[in-house]
Amino acid sequence: MPSKAFYSYSAPGSVMLLGEHAVLKGYPAVVCAINNRITVELIPQADRHITLTSALGEFQTSLDKLVINPPFQFVIAAIKLYEEKLTQGFHLKIQADFASHLGLGSSAAVTVACIAVLREFANLGVLPMKVLSEGLTVLKTVQGVGSGADLAASIFGGLIRYQIDPLKVTPLIPLPYIGLFYSGSKMLTAAVIKHIEQQFRHRNTELINIYQAIAVCAEEGIVAIKEANWQLLGQIFNRQQVAMEKLGVCNQALQQLINKIIQQKAIFGVKISGSGLGDCVVAIGNQGAFSHIDEQNYIPVDITTKGLKCEETRLC
Repeated sequence: MPSKAFYSYSAPGSVMLLGEHAVLKGYPAVVCAINNRITVELIPQADRHITLTSALGEFQTSLDKLVINPPFQFVIAAIKLYEEKLTQGFHLKIQADFASHLGLGSSAAVTVACIAVLREFANLGVLPMKVLSEGLTVLKTVQGVGSGADLAASIFGGLIRYQIDPLKVTPLIPLPYIGLFYSGSKMLTAAVIKHIEQQFRHRNTELINIYQAIAVCAEEGIVAIKEANWQLLGQIFNRQQVAMEKLGVCNQALQQLINKIIQQKAIFGVKISGSGLGDCVVAIGNQGAFSHIDEQNYIPVDITTKGLKCEETRLC
């Protein structure tokens, strides 16, 4: 192993803007990185012992006893990718600018930052597309399903068009002003997907039509972004929200938030962000239009162009 005292990488959280659920079927999505970050610091140990510490608590294990369990399931799954290449243990310290219960792509951000420090520690190089590919492996190991759009945002930063089949990441400019509002609860993506499958088990044609409608919103939203037509983008947000309601992923708390936000004159559009049945809604509007709407649920965020970043590697 390289002789360094520690390795430190950070990755931003993320917000889905368009294309939720349809992205799992190979359609494009629009996702952005936000200015709330997770930092992972790796301190090498002389033995094979591993210690994980974060706001979620502390966990101790070894390279010889890696079992994927909550609350560090994404971290341990990332470590398992390299267990045959690692000859010594380490202490992983995880620090977040935001609470994990808010969503905001926290699992993706910690996965990306962990993969980066582990690849650096194993002298493998931190290559963005390789980090994305391995992040997708971790995601599927832990959740069984997921698009990886949030992984891509955490790696590349900014606003991106993302497609999983074929795997493609395309930066988009310029950047809109967004407002984020927490609904008060969160449901795991895998649970939401299972809910949809159960709801539409005898209505497959209807489900395909909804996915296609969401995909059209994503493609038209990309054009609106390139033209900096934020009012049109807001209208597209509203159209996708209708599709999300047809999908059955808009609960009462989300609907109440949306009804409250959409009445504001400076708001162009609002929709569920992410898989739904909890989590957040995202609005687009004029700069400074968001904070006074619902101070209790408002989460101040900005889109950031800074993706995965090496914070420091210090020599012994």
